[in-house]
Amino acid sequence: MPCEWALQVVEIVYYIQIMRKFIFIAFFSLALSLTLLSCGLHGLFANDLSDSRIVEALQEALFLGSQTAAENLSTPCSNSGGGCATGYLGNTRKIDALGNTLEIVLPDTIKNVLGFVGKVDGFPSPVKSAITSVTNISSFQGYADDIKKTLNRGAEQAAKEAVPLFRDAIFGMSFSDARSILFGNDNTAATSYLKNATFPHLKELFGGKLTAMLNNLNLNAFCAPLVKGYNSVATVYNPMQSSATYNSLPKLPYDNLPSNLSERLSDYATGRALDGLFYMVGVQEANLRADPWGAVKAVGGFITDTVGDLLVDVFSKAKEG
Repeated sequence: MPCEWALQVVEIVYYIQIMRKFIFIAFFSLALSLTLLSCGLHGLFANDLSDSRIVEALQEALFLGSQTAAENLSTPCSNSGGGCATGYLGNTRKIDALGNTLEIVLPDTIKNVLGFVGKVDGFPSPVKSAITSVTNISSFQGYADDIKKTLNRGAEQAAKEAVPLFRDAIFGMSFSDARSILFGNDNTAATSYLKNATFPHLKELFGGKLTAMLNNLNLNAFCAPLVKGYNSVATVYNPMQSSATYNSLPKLPYDNLPSNLSERLSDYATGRALDGLFYMVGVQEANLRADPWGAVKAVGGFITDTVGDLLVDVFSKAKEG
C-alpha cells in the first residue's frame, strides 16, 4: 500500500507539471494570436499611417511641389507672342480673382504716369510746355518694355535659386504640424505652411536679385529726370486744374513720384513673383490631394518609385478620410 500511494503521488505531480506547461503554451499562443491579429487589423485599417510616415510624405510632397514650381518658373519661354506655359515673362496664366498673371506687369504707378504723359497733345499750352520741356518723359515709354523684361527675367533667375531654401525649411516640420496639414480641410495647407516658413528668406533672395538687375539697367539714373520732370509738371498742373478755367482737366495720378523707383519696383515685383511661385506650389499640392496617382505620374521624373508609392499611399488615405 505505501508503495502504491507513493506512485499515485508521483503520477499526480507529473500530470500537474504537464498541465502547467499546456496552460502556459495555450495562454502564450492565445496572446500571440491576439497580438498578430491586432497588428493585422491596424495595418488593414490604418495602413501604417504613423507620424513618421505622414511627416515623411508631407516633406516629400512639399519638396516635390516647390521643386516643380521653381523648375517651371525658372525656365524662360522664348515665345515673344505670349501665351507661355513656363517662366514668368509671357506667362499669362491667371493666379487670382483680380486677374493677376504669372507674368509681372508694370505697376499702376508707371502705367498711370505714362498714360497721363501720353495725353500731352490734348493739354492746354502751359501744361504742354511744362511736359515737353522735361527730358525723358516721353522716351520712358520704350524704356518701360526693358523694365518689364528685366523684372520677369530676374524673377526667373531667383526662382532657380529658391529650391535650397525650400529644402532647408521643409525638414523642420513637426508631427502635429503634419497631421493637421494632412487631415485638415484646406487643400493648400501644406503650401501655406511652406510660405510661412520661407517667405522672409525668399523675399530677401528675390528682392536682392531684382534690385541688382534694375541697378544694372541704371533705372534710378534714367528715371531721375522723369521723376524731377513729373514733379515739376505737378507744380504747374495742380493749381491750374483746380482753377475754374481748367477744372475739367483730369487729375494727376499722383501728386509726386518717389526718387528711388528702383527700390519701389523691386518690392512690387518681389511680391508679385512670390505670389506666382506659391500659386504654382499650391497647384501641385491640390493635384496631389485630388488625384495622387495622376499627380505622381505627371512629375515622375522628379521622384523615385519608392517616394511615389509613399505619396500615393499617404495622400490616398488622407483623401479617403
